[in-house]
Amino acid sequence: MAAPIQPKLVAFDLDGTVWYPWLNSKIFHGPDNLEPFTTQDGQLQIRDKKNHATHVTLSKDIGRIITDLVKRNIQIAIVSRNDDKALCDRALFYSYANDPHTNKPVSIIKFVNYDEIIDQSKLGHFKRIQQWSGFSYADMLFFDDQPLNMEVETWEGVTFQLIPHGHNSITWADYTAGLEVWQRNRRIFVPFGPKHPTVVDHHPNRMLIGYAGTDHATAKEYVQGHRRPWTEHPRPARWGNALYASDDPQIAFFFSQYMRESESPSNLFVCEIFVRDKQVFIDELAKLWFYPEPKYLTNNVPTGTGTLTPAQETELAERIAESQVRRDEYFKESFKIFKPYALFSRHHYMTEMGKPKYQVDINPKKRFTELVLYPMIQDHLLFGQKIPLEQARKMAKTGKLRPLHYEHHVKDWKITVPQETIADCNKHDGVDFFKPEGHGPSGMPHQPSQPVAPGQPVAQAQSYNILRGIDPSEYMGSI
Repeated sequence: MAAPIQPKLVAFDLDGTVWYPWLNSKIFHGPDNLEPFTTQDGQLQIRDKKNHATHVTLSKDIGRIITDLVKRNIQIAIVSRNDDKALCDRALFYSYANDPHTNKPVSIIKFVNYDEIIDQSKLGHFKRIQQWSGFSYADMLFFDDQPLNMEVETWEGVTFQLIPHGHNSITWADYTAGLEVWQRNRRIFVPFGPKHPTVVDHHPNRMLIGYAGTDHATAKEYVQGHRRPWTEHPRPARWGNALYASDDPQIAFFFSQYMRESESPSNLFVCEIFVRDKQVFIDELAKLWFYPEPKYLTNNVPTGTGTLTPAQETELAERIAESQVRRDEYFKESFKIFKPYALFSRHHYMTEMGKPKYQVDINPKKRFTELVLYPMIQDHLLFGQKIPLEQARKMAKTGKLRPLHYEHHVKDWKITVPQETIADCNKHDGVDFFKPEGHGPSGMPHQPSQPVAPGQPVAQAQSYNILRGIDPSEYMGSI
């Protein structure tokens, strides 16, 4: 029987996760004045010898969780922004878990492989852990009570599990939920790139799922199967930090130029976005078509004007993270849609789309559809083919870039469409919006999932780029 798939490393925040409330160095009198104390109801506290009212209470399940991780041979990390490492390490020294090999209590600090306690962005904590351990970010799971620290999932690919503030600290249910999220992320993982140097087509079951307009640097990342690169002051669009694709090439043409008017035309690209494996996309990845309900959109408008102060940047980042948490929770509770998921939504026509300088053919009387692909999906399942904007325009005119019509793929892509979404589309897009047009099983003209010459076996295909009439030398990581 095969061993279960599990993370190689599990990391824990301290304040609000391992214990509560905050182990505040300003009110505790240093590590030498800490002592353990067990309450009448069996709760372990770490208190100040000089003032017993000053204490933190350990999660009642943390010992059991540590024991389980040691039993599974999963490495353990502490990742905290507490400003007093010595104080935290002493508190961990007074906390115990049973060693599964001896069945004797051992100080938790003895089981910690990586001890990252420093007041800085947790992106830095995990970067060091990754360098020391050699593990990929995808092999890590992190428990934390602050939505802002979701940035390690957004920008590095560490699976993030939020500890609700109502729990005070991690519970066994939180722990098992985190393992389940990590496993769901793992189920959509399809290795990218060459498996053998003699294989012509490395992803024979790929499928085109949309078009994205972007710059050259980001397009190169997509071609290599990477997520969007980190930016110092990210301003996510309305559904959070993600890759936004569309089923209409004209929408990608617009966004390749929008807010890049001063850039050289050589920096403007359109990416065809592919999933590496069609069946994994259809069967393993949750997909939801949701209407643009304002209370679940990301509030990305700064409270200040001009250059934001560090405090304003943090406040904005917290608001953006909280929007994502609120949205994830609503989708889970209302539609049984769990992370990771892809999100479809209709977007209003933007007046800028009508400006002649963009040279796009977009109906001003209709909304367009966007496909939101969150970073974990980008890493695990996607890759792109980059096309210079002007070449993409020519390909659209000759029919080599065609609309995909997401609304006709609801059934064959297994997209969940709630009644609220149907009502919204009936109101704004017409009652026949989701009705198939009868050209095939998906209701649209057939789009081959294996883009090779008609009737030609995949193994004999020379190159996808050559078949599309594209110069392979234009691309990094061509398939």
